[in-house]
Amino acid sequence: MLPDMAAYMAGVTKPITNKCLRRAEWHDYRSKCIYMLTLMKAEGIPPFSTLSGGVEDGKVKAIVRNTRLGHHIGRAMRSMTSHYVETRLLQYVIMPDHVHMLVEVMKQVEYHLSQVVKFFKAECVGRYREILQMDYDFKFEGTVFAKGYNDRILMRQGQLQVLFDYMRDNPRRLYLRRSFPQYFCNGLLCIPIGSGGSGADKVSFDGEKTESERFSVYGNMLLLENPYKVVVRFSRKFSEEKLAVDKQSWKEAIRSGGVLVSPFIHPVEKEFLHMALDDGGKVIIICENGFPQRWKPSRGYIQALTEGRLLFVGPEDYTAAKIELTRQLSMAMNARAEQIAAMSAGSYRLRRK
Repeated sequence: MLPDMAAYMAGVTKPITNKCLRRAEWHDYRSKCIYMLTLMKAEGIPPFSTLSGGVEDGKVKAIVRNTRLGHHIGRAMRSMTSHYVETRLLQYVIMPDHVHMLVEVMKQVEYHLSQVVKFFKAECVGRYREILQMDYDFKFEGTVFAKGYNDRILMRQGQLQVLFDYMRDNPRRLYLRRSFPQYFCNGLLCIPIGSGGSGADKVSFDGEKTESERFSVYGNMLLLENPYKVVVRFSRKFSEEKLAVDKQSWKEAIRSGGVLVSPFIHPVEKEFLHMALDDGGKVIIICENGFPQRWKPSRGYIQALTEGRLLFVGPEDYTAAKIELTRQLSMAMNARAEQIAAMSAGSYRLRRK
């Protein structure tokens, strides 16, 4: 339970570069609303929980068990909602290095959401200090969580259940990342379709053989399961009002941990691609071609790939000849972006290459 003070001090002195920790300028954080809050563990602090899992009947199952510190974090959550009686904790999951909370502010309040988070963090620090003082006679003057926090504002009907499912599925996704790192590099995406279709194949979906369309994927395939995927598409036919609304939606997805999905063809679309890559956002890029053997993306994408923030999706087969980006191909790629953005967990299959 003792902190690694060398790692902790290195983390404290490291500059904060994650721009996703910013608040939404357009939103009133005193209003009635539901938020998904994510807080990261400070470097050097012991894990909040332990992960275990395995494969049963072809399915990956995993659970997390709270450490002693994790139990105290759970108690601090309940203390938080008792202190701020206008808030309600709908669900939470305590992962080894971060915490997710679904918090509802049930009516207009006078305080900012950040005050609630500040109180929760202070409660966790106080409880951790008590443990260290009692068990080790160790005086700790640091903090349990890293600086800042991420908030996702629920804006769409039906999004709450999606986030419930996403949070419950956190242990399984972490187990996959730890156990099968090769699974998140080069693979095959199978999406069910009707009869016919390019690259059609019979794939088992829920015990039934279903025709599917196949695509090559390269990067973090778990981005497909993010519940907040937003298509980035520009057209000269869009009104200024629609474009302003769309741009706000794209910025909010970058800020709150969503995923931008697009072939990023038009300069306006590319502007948001670079914004996401620079600001710690997550991106799925629709490509016009498949990926040759030993394919590596350009240098500008490497950091996002290593951080698990990027996925390329292209046709199953690679074509050596240059592909002309026609209007028809651009429309097909935008349609593919729409399809992928609408997908939910379990509506596709992945195969390792």
